[in-house]
Amino acid sequence: MTTHIAFLGRIGRYVAKRFTVGITVVVLSVVTLVFVIECIENLRRASNHDRGIDVVLMLSALRLPWLIEQVLPFAVLIGGIVAFLSLSRSHELTVARSIGMSAWQFVGMVAVMAAAIGLLTSMAFNPLAAGLLQTHSERFEQAFGDNSGRLSNKWLRQTADSGASVMRAGSVLASGLDLRSVTVFVFDSQGRFIERLEADRAELRDQAWLLQGVWVIAPGEDPAFEPEKSLPTTLSAEQITESFIDHDFVSFWDLPRQIEIARQSELNSARYQLQYQALLARPVFFVAMVMIAAVVSLRVFRFGNISWMILSGIAGGFLLYVVMQIVGDLGATGFVHPVAAAWVPPLVTLALATALLLTTEDG
Repeated sequence: MTTHIAFLGRIGRYVAKRFTVGITVVVLSVVTLVFVIECIENLRRASNHDRGIDVVLMLSALRLPWLIEQVLPFAVLIGGIVAFLSLSRSHELTVARSIGMSAWQFVGMVAVMAAAIGLLTSMAFNPLAAGLLQTHSERFEQAFGDNSGRLSNKWLRQTADSGASVMRAGSVLASGLDLRSVTVFVFDSQGRFIERLEADRAELRDQAWLLQGVWVIAPGEDPAFEPEKSLPTTLSAEQITESFIDHDFVSFWDLPRQIEIARQSELNSARYQLQYQALLARPVFFVAMVMIAAVVSLRVFRFGNISWMILSGIAGGFLLYVVMQIVGDLGATGFVHPVAAAWVPPLVTLALATALLLTTEDG
């Protein structure tokens, strides 16, 4: 019994080490490549705006935590494949089975690690990545004087004593207080459409939007141009900022408040709900990736076709990622409930992979 426990502990440490190494190699490789590409692109912009290399490196580094978040699912998948292939190739899996150990013990070790990584990245790493990504957006605007990669095509509903209006901003600066390429649909207190405003710019000043370069288009009338036009609003600067903020800029712990603000402003909160549910479901997503890795790796040396099996595992993980993105887009637009969009794909994948592994290992 003592020998059995000691061997299990040794295998556990070995699997954990291989899994960690696999994740680290994938993350470092991809992030380094993307960092170099970001630096090259920012150098091109810096040459046109007389900015130094320090600005280029700062802007590129600020996006790295967010990039790591995007890479982690594939890192978990490949880390799992590396760990399980190492067991199979070194015949430690065969030895372990010969003394009565089940493959589920190895899979369970990696699955617990993956779930823990998912939990930590959602609750601790995501707030850091979201904050730095928003800082990157602000510093980018300050450095290059444009809003490339900034928020765009955002909508805002607001009310005033005279009625309601819905604004669309082609681009958003100053955290939502300075809008460009603005379209406003104005309604009276009875909800009847009055006019459409097309403005070059809108700035929030004293509970009103100051529209500049405005074309006023009303039903049955010729379009009229006005250099400036005031549009009253009852929203505070904080509410406007919260309404315009991108879901990637909102941390895990702030998402419930952001969802409530969107609801109070009568805006679509589906994307924020989806982001929150996706972060909650991340541990399950990572465990599903581990199960895919186990299915294609644990018996690969017995059946042969190593390259084909590894490629199948990577393709399976990529397919899950694509499905989650597609279903997520449907959830963000309201066609699918955000809870279902975030949880169903990883849960279904986890169930299918577990059933397949049960068949091959215990069937």
